[in-house]
Amino acid sequence: MQVDEVVIPAATSFTWDDTSQNLILIVLAGHLFFNDQVAGPDQTLVVPAGQTTTLTVDGQEALHALLMVRQAPTMLAAPLLGR
Repeated sequence: MQVDEVVIPAATSFTWDDTSQNLILIVLAGHLFFNDQVAGPDQTLVVPAGQTTTLTVDGQEALHALLMVRQAPTMLAAPLLGR
């Protein structure tokens, strides 16, 4: 499993659309909106494989999170992820 610590800028939207692997995010700081829900600090978000999900970072604060996938994400559409 690949684990990356990431910072995603405020007001960024990205889409997870992978048919074979889940996206797991552990939010360290900031807020992330998805499917009419909000994930904030100390919450874990699992985006299932095979489901197109758009995620949007709060417009005021960057998202700082741990991102976990089984292999390098190829289906993440965004100006993503400072590594």
